[in-house]
Amino acid sequence: AAAGYTAIELAATASAASASVCRALRATGIGVVSLCPVYSLERDCAHADRKRRNAARDSIRASLELADTLGANVVVVVPTFRVDEEADREAELGRTAETIAAAVEGLPDTGPTVALEALNRYETHLVRTLGDAEKLRVAIDSPRVSVMADVFHMNIEEDNPASALHDVAHSLTHVHLAED
Repeated sequence: AAAGYTAIELAATASAASASVCRALRATGIGVVSLCPVYSLERDCAHADRKRRNAARDSIRASLELADTLGANVVVVVPTFRVDEEADREAELGRTAETIAAAVEGLPDTGPTVALEALNRYETHLVRTLGDAEKLRVAIDSPRVSVMADVFHMNIEEDNPASALHDVAHSLTHVHLAED
């Protein structure tokens, strides 16, 4: 707050809604703009193992509920952190779309938005550009799902970051800035 921030992004953990965190937010006047679930190999939207996909679905759903409680508008979703791709990319994208669609199924059209984050090649193999994220968003086909841009990852993966942003401007809902 002393640095002028009015809102922050929190890790979507059980402690994020703890009484002490909520008191600290109220005391400083800082809001929560977004949540980022803690992803792991056990929670993977694209994995062939249904148990891992279900764990990812449940984590996203719980994060959306937590975001609603904290007044956050966005839940950042990274479909997979695996860098090794499977033989069938389209199957992975299909499983990812199903998993995220199931996480938002039955929710009202209003409320926190899932923002699909593209990472770089050193962190994922599946969604690495804003175009990849947009293709996935279209496949999910839900008003609760949007795209986010992270300029750190874009600097590595996008041939033309300005064009990439322009191409997804209609579905862009969140941006992470970075500097070195």
